[in-house]
Amino acid sequence: MFIKKVRIKKVRIKKAGRTYTYLRIMESFRQQGRVRQRVLAHLGNLESITPKQLAQLSGQLAELAGIQPAASTKLDPRRV
Repeated sequence: MFIKKVRIKKVRIKKAGRTYTYLRIMESFRQQGRVRQRVLAHLGNLESITPKQLAQLSGQLAELAGIQPAASTKLDPRRV
């Protein structure tokens, strides 16, 4: 199996008048000539994931993929 396109997707689900947002790692693939999507991993409720946890996750995913993690986009106040 070859994974051609993998992305992290925000999924909004409305339940009992409240909207919940989840993060999922999704794979796009073709099956019988049609494009389908498959969930590779559920990352959890967006409200319960901190920015620090997201940064750690992105670094770990980059390491597993064998690529260099993206540099932080925060500005160093000493350089501004």
